[in-house]
Amino acid sequence: MIRGIRDSFRLVGLASLWVALSLSSVGVSAADTVLFEFSDDLSDESAGVTLEAYAFEEFTDNFKNNTTNVNFEEGAVALSNLQYLVVPETVTAELDYTETVQLDLRFKFKEPIATDSSRDFQRPVLTTTTTDQRDEGFTLYVGKEEEDFQLFFQVGEGSELIPPFPPREGYVKNMLTLTLGDWYNMSVIFQLAAPTPRIDFVINGSVQSLVLSDDARADIAKLITLLSGGTYRNQQAGLAAVQIFLGGFPVANVGCCDPRVHDSTLLIDSFSIQPVKADVPNVDLEGVLKQFTDHLKGDAILSDAKQYQLAQEFLSAFNYKWPEIAIEARRFVTTYHDEQGPIFDRDQRNPSNFSPIKTVAYFLKQWVFDNAVTVVPMSDLEGWAFEESRYYPGSVASDAPRIERNLEIDATYQTDPGLMLNGQETILRPTGLFVPAGERVEIALDEKAVGQGIKAVVGLQIADLEATWTEFARFPRISKAFSLTQASLSIINPFGGGLYFEVPEGAELGLISVTITGAVNLPTYSTLGLQGQNSDAS
Repeated sequence: MIRGIRDSFRLVGLASLWVALSLSSVGVSAADTVLFEFSDDLSDESAGVTLEAYAFEEFTDNFKNNTTNVNFEEGAVALSNLQYLVVPETVTAELDYTETVQLDLRFKFKEPIATDSSRDFQRPVLTTTTTDQRDEGFTLYVGKEEEDFQLFFQVGEGSELIPPFPPREGYVKNMLTLTLGDWYNMSVIFQLAAPTPRIDFVINGSVQSLVLSDDARADIAKLITLLSGGTYRNQQAGLAAVQIFLGGFPVANVGCCDPRVHDSTLLIDSFSIQPVKADVPNVDLEGVLKQFTDHLKGDAILSDAKQYQLAQEFLSAFNYKWPEIAIEARRFVTTYHDEQGPIFDRDQRNPSNFSPIKTVAYFLKQWVFDNAVTVVPMSDLEGWAFEESRYYPGSVASDAPRIERNLEIDATYQTDPGLMLNGQETILRPTGLFVPAGERVEIALDEKAVGQGIKAVVGLQIADLEATWTEFARFPRISKAFSLTQASLSIINPFGGGLYFEVPEGAELGLISVTITGAVNLPTYSTLGLQGQNSDAS
């Protein structure tokens, strides 16, 4: 999207989507949205909340002793190199991250940024903590990588930095290469208590996600408690209750990243907090999808600027309620494929470069997959094979026999305490079966295996590409796991994939009997002599 189109929609998806309600001086209710527009002061629209401004000092007992005066330019607050803003505790104390919480801001960095090669350049934009990904909360920051300035997001809950130092390395995500002087409209949407915990990002009409599914990286329950009115365990520089900071943080690792040796100016045009994202958005989500569908079919053509506006509105306002958009969403993504082809085939692609309409199609398909069965019901998924599955992991012929097979699975897994391997927490046991895309497959198993941490996994590609890469040749997440919490269950995957059973370390169940109905044969070879496994090399 060209810069002129982006800049013409100064607050699309931000101020146009917000309703600022009156606030008392003692806090903000769960229904209130707090909007700061920074035209000439640091107060929200109701003048009930005012941000505090401070300057970084390396040695300070209380950061609140280091007040500063900020300037305003271009209708925005201009934060010089060491200046930062703080959201009052009366606001952050009311945030409840068991609900969907949304933060929106519009920002840019002025040209140039002067850096000193003796220290890494790291400038927080929106944060609750330092730029250490293990630390307490989240950080959106800009760092210099060779000659480029990259936008990163990271999140952790601090355990690894505090005795007894359990390993919790947190998450870090490289989001995009920043263009100095360009405005960025950004929404950060926290769904930490969802069946699949995640953080979604909408940046100038493009969308990215960070799925928080690895317990070894962060304890989500601790993270929710911390962000929902919690207190810092490391109370250096007078830190107490967790607060949201813009432009900087009172504590920095000056050994690696001393902010005093660099010079940058951050402009923030607007900032909004939705303590609970609206269940009923003030955007007609179905209407937006219908406009996109009509555009794809050539019935009502949308300008590039209108496509960008509608995509930003949809992605920022989407309330994660599937039934309300199910029919129109299915019609839209089907029409997109019919008219534009697959979102991924075999070429590496960066979703940040997708057109607005392609971005929404990409987001919806990945979201439907991520929430398959838990939010999107089996009845809506059955018969819905994502077209991209033809390219990877592969489609199944309609006349390939769907079979029933009785299997033995080795449900004992003990590791050697003297040998440590990456990924040894579980082991995958193959079945020699493939689940066709969009088809229901039934599993029946021994009662002794129920509730023992065993999972049925459809698709061997369990890595989340989006967690590490910005370009990929398939959807970032295509492997689906189902916990065996009952003796019979139905499984489905819109991409399809090989069927495996994931057995956790320490399991001692021996051989368990499993019956699979509705899958197709997958060429495999086994020397274990287990029932249902192929031992014929011919």
